[in-house]
Amino acid sequence: MTQVEELFKEFDLVLKNKEELIDSLEKIVEEELGMVPFIIKEMEKRPEVLIPELLSVYYTTRPKSLDPKTAELIALAAAVANKSEGCISVHYDAALKCGATRDEILDVILISSVMAKTGVLATALRKYREKETK
Repeated sequence: MTQVEELFKEFDLVLKNKEELIDSLEKIVEEELGMVPFIIKEMEKRPEVLIPELLSVYYTTRPKSLDPKTAELIALAAAVANKSEGCISVHYDAALKCGATRDEILDVILISSVMAKTGVLATALRKYREKETK
Protein backbone atom coordinates (compact mmCIF):
# COMPACT_ATOMS: atom_id res chain seq x y z
CA MET A 1 0.00 0.00 0.00
CA THR A 2 1.36 3.43 -0.96
CA GLN A 3 1.68 6.34 1.47
CA VAL A 4 -1.22 8.08 -0.24
CA GLU A 5 -3.43 5.01 0.09
CA GLU A 6 -2.49 4.71 3.76
CA LEU A 7 -3.29 8.36 4.34
CA PHE A 8 -6.74 8.05 2.75
CA LYS A 9 -7.39 4.86 4.70
CA GLU A 10 -6.72 6.81 7.91
CA PHE A 11 -8.99 9.62 6.76
CA ASP A 12 -11.74 7.07 6.02
CA LEU A 13 -11.46 5.97 9.67
CA VAL A 14 -12.07 9.56 10.75
CA LEU A 15 -15.08 9.75 8.44
CA LYS A 16 -16.69 6.73 10.13
CA ASN A 17 -17.64 9.14 12.91
CA LYS A 18 -18.47 11.96 10.49
CA GLU A 19 -21.78 12.93 12.11
CA GLU A 20 -20.17 13.33 15.53
CA LEU A 21 -17.21 15.19 14.07
CA ILE A 22 -19.43 17.56 12.09
CA ASP A 23 -21.57 18.19 15.19
CA SER A 24 -18.44 19.03 17.20
CA LEU A 25 -17.08 21.31 14.49
CA GLU A 26 -20.44 23.07 14.15
CA LYS A 27 -20.53 23.70 17.89
CA ILE A 28 -17.13 25.36 17.66
CA VAL A 29 -18.28 27.47 14.70
CA GLU A 30 -21.50 28.46 16.47
CA GLU A 31 -19.59 29.40 19.62
CA GLU A 32 -17.18 31.55 17.63
CA LEU A 33 -19.62 33.12 15.15
CA GLY A 34 -22.92 32.93 17.02
CA MET A 35 -24.44 30.80 14.25
CA VAL A 36 -23.63 28.11 11.71
CA PRO A 37 -23.32 29.64 8.23
CA PHE A 38 -25.53 28.39 5.42
CA ILE A 39 -22.59 27.05 3.41
CA ILE A 40 -21.59 24.70 6.23
CA LYS A 41 -25.11 23.32 6.51
CA GLU A 42 -25.24 22.72 2.77
CA MET A 43 -21.79 21.12 2.66
CA GLU A 44 -22.88 18.55 5.26
CA LYS A 45 -24.08 16.58 2.24
CA ARG A 46 -20.40 15.99 1.44
CA PRO A 47 -18.67 15.33 4.78
CA GLU A 48 -15.48 14.22 3.02
CA VAL A 49 -15.21 17.77 1.65
CA LEU A 50 -16.68 19.65 4.63
CA ILE A 51 -14.47 18.21 7.37
CA PRO A 52 -11.08 19.10 5.83
CA GLU A 53 -12.49 22.46 4.70
CA LEU A 54 -13.64 23.35 8.23
CA LEU A 55 -10.30 22.33 9.68
CA SER A 56 -8.45 24.40 7.10
CA VAL A 57 -10.68 27.43 7.63
CA TYR A 58 -10.40 27.11 11.40
CA TYR A 59 -6.62 27.12 11.45
CA THR A 60 -6.24 29.69 8.66
CA THR A 61 -8.55 32.22 10.31
CA ARG A 62 -6.91 31.86 13.72
CA PRO A 63 -3.28 32.62 13.00
CA LYS A 64 -0.87 32.69 15.90
CA SER A 65 0.52 36.04 14.76
CA LEU A 66 -2.80 37.95 15.03
CA ASP A 67 -5.21 38.49 17.87
CA PRO A 68 -8.83 37.31 17.28
CA LYS A 69 -10.20 40.86 16.84
CA THR A 70 -7.69 41.70 14.11
CA ALA A 71 -8.34 38.38 12.35
CA GLU A 72 -12.10 39.05 12.38
CA LEU A 73 -11.62 42.60 11.08
CA ILE A 74 -9.54 41.19 8.21
CA ALA A 75 -12.26 38.62 7.49
CA LEU A 76 -14.82 41.42 7.51
CA ALA A 77 -12.70 43.48 5.11
CA ALA A 78 -12.45 40.56 2.70
CA ALA A 79 -16.19 39.93 2.93
CA VAL A 80 -16.88 43.59 2.14
CA ALA A 81 -14.46 43.62 -0.79
CA ASN A 82 -16.07 40.43 -2.13
CA LYS A 83 -19.60 41.82 -1.65
CA SER A 84 -20.60 38.73 0.34
CA GLU A 85 -23.65 39.83 2.34
CA GLY A 86 -23.83 36.70 4.47
CA CYS A 87 -20.14 36.83 5.35
CA ILE A 88 -20.35 40.56 6.11
CA SER A 89 -23.12 39.86 8.60
CA VAL A 90 -21.34 36.91 10.21
CA HIS A 91 -17.97 38.64 10.53
CA TYR A 92 -19.52 41.92 11.67
CA ASP A 93 -21.06 40.10 14.63
CA ALA A 94 -17.93 38.03 15.23
CA ALA A 95 -15.76 41.17 15.25
CA LEU A 96 -18.05 42.74 17.86
CA LYS A 97 -17.82 39.54 19.92
CA CYS A 98 -14.01 39.77 19.73
CA GLY A 99 -14.05 43.33 21.07
CA ALA A 100 -14.14 45.47 17.94
CA THR A 101 -16.01 48.73 18.24
CA ARG A 102 -18.66 49.85 15.78
CA ASP A 103 -16.31 52.70 14.83
CA GLU A 104 -13.52 50.23 13.99
CA ILE A 105 -15.98 48.17 11.95
CA LEU A 106 -17.12 51.25 10.03
CA ASP A 107 -13.50 52.13 9.25
CA VAL A 108 -12.85 48.59 8.02
CA ILE A 109 -15.93 48.79 5.78
CA LEU A 110 -14.87 52.16 4.37
CA ILE A 111 -11.24 51.17 3.77
CA SER A 112 -12.08 47.81 2.20
CA SER A 113 -14.72 49.44 -0.01
CA VAL A 114 -12.11 51.88 -1.34
CA MET A 115 -9.67 49.03 -1.96
CA ALA A 116 -12.32 46.98 -3.78
CA LYS A 117 -13.28 49.96 -5.94
CA THR A 118 -9.64 50.76 -6.68
CA GLY A 119 -8.98 47.17 -7.72
CA VAL A 120 -11.93 47.17 -10.10
CA LEU A 121 -10.98 50.54 -11.54
CA ALA A 122 -7.30 49.64 -12.00
CA THR A 123 -8.18 46.40 -13.78
CA ALA A 124 -10.70 48.09 -16.06
CA LEU A 125 -8.42 51.04 -16.87
CA ARG A 126 -5.51 48.73 -17.72
CA LYS A 127 -7.76 46.84 -20.12
CA TYR A 128 -9.02 50.16 -21.52
CA ARG A 129 -5.44 51.36 -22.11
CA GLU A 130 -4.49 48.03 -23.70
CA LYS A 131 -7.43 48.26 -26.10
CA GLU A 132 -6.79 51.93 -26.89
CA THR A 133 -3.13 51.36 -27.80
CA LYS A 134 -3.90 48.66 -30.38
